[in-house]
Amino acid sequence: MGLVFSPLQMLAFVTLSPSMRTERASLFSLPRNLGAAIGVSVATSALARNSQAMHEMIGASVTPFNRALQTGGPAQQWLDPATRQGAAMLDRTVNHQAQIVAYADDYVLPIMTTLPAMLSLSLMRLPRATLDPRVAK
Repeated sequence: MGLVFSPLQMLAFVTLSPSMRTERASLFSLPRNLGAAIGVSVATSALARNSQAMHEMIGASVTPFNRALQTGGPAQQWLDPATRQGAAMLDRTVNHQAQIVAYADDYVLPIMTTLPAMLSLSLMRLPRATLDPRVAK
């Protein structure tokens, strides 16, 4: 956000007269704050939806016929789905893995929205009047 909005704000205010900057700041901040609020809402709902979907996908492979749960050893004692503690531990493990996958999937959305904005910043330049310090007023 800082990499995108700082240069964008500088470009938005560089051509304005100082008397108009306060009004422009409010008009610039309103859509930015509104967009950030919508972005947080979309990201939160996508995370919840992806987490539930991943929990379902990962939990579908946790069956008594899974070879990882049939092997003897220390893991079988605390991951035994037949006991209450084992089922709770399995659910926590599946929840944890589902959250990891959901966060990884959800980081694609901000990257895909930020990357074009960052690339478009490289195409922007200051107006000619402000590039030359002798001409700037």
